[in-house]
Amino acid sequence: MSSTTTEGPSGNADWEAGPKEGLKDAASPPLLLLPDAENNARKDKGLPPRWHYLPRSPGLGANAAGDPVFSLTLVLERQPAPDEASVTPLIRQGVLNFEAALTLDPPVLETLTAATLNEYQPIFARRAVFGLWRQGDDDTALASVTATGSGAKAAFSVTLTRDDTLEVLAALQGEECDLSVQADVTFGVVRDDQKVRLFGYWAEAYDFLEERLPPSGPMTLVDLRGHFAAMLTERVLTVYQTVNGRENVADAPDPDILSPVFLRLSSVILNRETAERDSQDTENLYTLRAR
Repeated sequence: MSSTTTEGPSGNADWEAGPKEGLKDAASPPLLLLPDAENNARKDKGLPPRWHYLPRSPGLGANAAGDPVFSLTLVLERQPAPDEASVTPLIRQGVLNFEAALTLDPPVLETLTAATLNEYQPIFARRAVFGLWRQGDDDTALASVTATGSGAKAAFSVTLTRDDTLEVLAALQGEECDLSVQADVTFGVVRDDQKVRLFGYWAEAYDFLEERLPPSGPMTLVDLRGHFAAMLTERVLTVYQTVNGRENVADAPDPDILSPVFLRLSSVILNRETAERDSQDTENLYTLRAR
């Protein structure tokens, strides 16, 4: 196996606001975009431009049925009387459960791809710190959750004061709210003046993965990314980096940048059992081919 690549978000480009084609009721562009470092080469090959994206703000995560993951439980001072029209005066606190996600709904992404004739990939977050914040003179974090991966998701379970509970109820009515969800994302980039070559032997990669097959069945995409990082650390695979025309062994190769290249080539030894899913979907499952 030997593959040379400079694929990944460009470290030489500025963020661009995402296009609005095909997006209904979009008051502002929904995405922040970085071009792929290989876009010039892709153009020469007749391939469409590739963009790496983050949503402009976290959205609600969805379950397998596509329903938002969100619930608000109200804790009251007492049982409401039959003649009380509203329980609002009785609210003591609330329990808020929801999932925040750096994803786009698949239909929106499909429409955007068709409208612009470009490719879009979610940025792989090495670390995404989600926070539920109360805005004011001294912004306060009510809760914080850390996640990783493409389309990173974070599950929150927060006990709210009466005032914060009322803020959430106001937001559900479409009113302004002093609570917000934010995400601080760390990710890898590729500089246009460098190339990276991944070298190794498929037989050795096969043996390495075979020893780590879970007894319960296929490997997940998260498992496979972890095993790929371990192959780099243990030098089962070697990364050569070319900067200004000079090639050397990379001391600390970035597995987040290189794992998509390995996954694209790994069909030699791996079956993706969930071919109906997007290649970056963390729910993908993999098995080793027969040797």
